[in-house]
Parts: sequence; C-alpha cells; structure tokens
Amino acid sequence: MSTVDARDEGVTQKSRIHFLLTDRQGRSREQEAVTLRRYEGDDKKQVLFYREPSNIRGTAFLTYDYATPSATTISGCICRPRARRAASRPRTGATISWAPT
Repeated sequence: MSTVDARDEGVTQKSRIHFLLTDRQGRSREQEAVTLRRYEGDDKKQVLFYREPSNIRGTAFLTYDYATPSATTISGCICRPRARRAASRPRTGATISWAPT
C-alpha cells in the first residue's frame, strides 16, 4: 500500500467514471460522470460532473481539500438552478444554500 500512496499523481487529472448502482431488490441503474482534479501546492481541488442519466445531468459536486489540518474541507453540490454547501462531517451549525444569479 505504501507504493500506491507514494506514486506521483501529477498536477491535474481527468477521468470518466461509470456507476452501476443496484438496490436491495436487485434493480440496477447506471450513471456516468467526469472528474477533474487539480493540485495547487498541497491543496487539492476536485469536481465531479454527472453526464447521465438526464435527470441529474448538469449536476456537479465540488470539493476543496486543504493540506493544513486546521483548515476545513469545503464540499458543495452545484445543481441547477440552486447550489448547496454539504458539510464534510456532521455539524450543529446551519447549512448555507444559495441560488446563483
């Protein structure tokens, strides 16, 4: 595992993901997404864009991971016509939501 952790990931990465989701009744559905990742120093920024199915096409999930342990990881689901902030761990505070103009 240390060899996997030590490998160089580069500065940017683009990948396609194919999901096959199966529920308890054995029904399955498929989803497709594209991920983009960029390192800026030790910080990592990543976004996942859903391509299929049509009811979630255009939805994106954005994550900023900061290298400093005291910094908060910021995650958010960007949907049309609304965007919401998703907490990376349970919090007692309010969740911020907004609609882009």
